[in-house]
Amino acid sequence: MLNLIKVLLFEPQKLNITLRMKEPTYRKIFFLLAFISMLPLVFDGWLLLKQFGTDLRQLETAVPAFELNDDSELTLLDGEKPFVFYSDTFVLTVTDQSKPPVTNSSSGLLTVNMTRHHMQIAGMDTTMLLDYQEISPLNTEVLQQFIKTTVQLRYVYFFFYMAILYLFCCLMMLVIQWFYRILVMIVATSMGIMIAPNAFRRLTSVLSIMPVCVMAILESTHFSTSSSVFIGAALILYLTYRTFKITKRNVS
Repeated sequence: MLNLIKVLLFEPQKLNITLRMKEPTYRKIFFLLAFISMLPLVFDGWLLLKQFGTDLRQLETAVPAFELNDDSELTLLDGEKPFVFYSDTFVLTVTDQSKPPVTNSSSGLLTVNMTRHHMQIAGMDTTMLLDYQEISPLNTEVLQQFIKTTVQLRYVYFFFYMAILYLFCCLMMLVIQWFYRILVMIVATSMGIMIAPNAFRRLTSVLSIMPVCVMAILESTHFSTSSSVFIGAALILYLTYRTFKITKRNVS
């Protein structure tokens, strides 16, 4: 991969010779590009996971004493008052009233409201209601044990998150490669260059190494996604034109 980047940037006249080599194959380049595009999301997910674990540990010791009565209604014990827990990753409220205390629902955070009759889970523009009969038994000890288990298994959840994320990035890379092939084809046609289908696919993957790396770096700095896509497209157009121009000059 590093050799391909070196040739692409400093010795584009040798790209044709490099592409005749068996390694790295198109599939290896493709899956590596998908992995590179995934890295900013993995980094953000890791930071979120660490903060989520910290918030859960704080919540575990702050949960008020409560239980469900015979009518599956939440009751606060020992004179506990309605409880609101704000954190950087989620909001939890526990009350024996019919309505939850006022929370910042516009924050975009995952919000769990445990009211007298049901549990409300809100986030990502969706809201779900759960009757306590569906999740009985529920009390302070059960909730604390659930929190402790979640903290212990958070790395397992993160592994599944990475697996799903990589599959998503592979699908996105298919779209990106298709889009880049169109751009490369436009440049090749305008310059009167004909490329065999198999070589064209591998050539596009090689030309897209730098754009994908640049887009990943921009995404890691929370740069605008639309702007990074535009920069990636402009970069592959430049690299394609530069490579074809130097190649034609050497041939002639």
